[in-house]
Amino acid sequence: MATLSESGLYYPNRIVRTYLEALRDILGSNGIDVLLKIAGLARWIDVPPPDDLEKEVDFADFSRLCAVLDDFYGLRGGHGAARRAAWASYGPLRQVLADIPEVANWDKVDLPMEKKIKGVLVGTSRILSGVSDQYTTVEEDDASFFFTVHQCPVCWGRTYDIPLCHSILGALEEAVRWTTSGLPFKIEEIQCKATGHEVCQFRISKTPIGENGTQGAIIAP
Repeated sequence: MATLSESGLYYPNRIVRTYLEALRDILGSNGIDVLLKIAGLARWIDVPPPDDLEKEVDFADFSRLCAVLDDFYGLRGGHGAARRAAWASYGPLRQVLADIPEVANWDKVDLPMEKKIKGVLVGTSRILSGVSDQYTTVEEDDASFFFTVHQCPVCWGRTYDIPLCHSILGALEEAVRWTTSGLPFKIEEIQCKATGHEVCQFRISKTPIGENGTQGAIIAP
């Protein structure tokens, strides 16, 4: 793969650490170790990023790991592994959300579904923008929410003909699944910097799959 220059933008150690731990569970120790070596990140095999929220993982390192995952397992396999790993690595964000009064325990509170989804998306955006350089915003129209990543660690420096940011997609899947107690919603990446767009943007339907004829990929358990 092409060499990616350092971005000067950073992800927090804890999120990357939990992502690596999840990949190790999915791919096995040999699988993740091979990926780290190919990506030039062999230092993480024995000494992963610390379990703290210091911003010390350059976007280029994370993007390189994602690129090697796609190259080694193919886009279908790599994207599937990225989504599954993101489900697990959303845990630290969920712990922080639990401390935000407006969002805490929304998975157990009887509130309008649309309000729950908006709350968890806005909360996730606030946290990521605060603990990392992954600046994000949330907008909406009558049918959907739009989660926009203005600086993306997944596709940093990469170009391709389809969207690549499946680890962010997976995190959004887990966020919506958590706050709606598992209801399936269509979530898709509709813009990606890797395909030439100015931002990476994800559309989240406000209507559960199966209602009003809504179709789309179900958020897997």
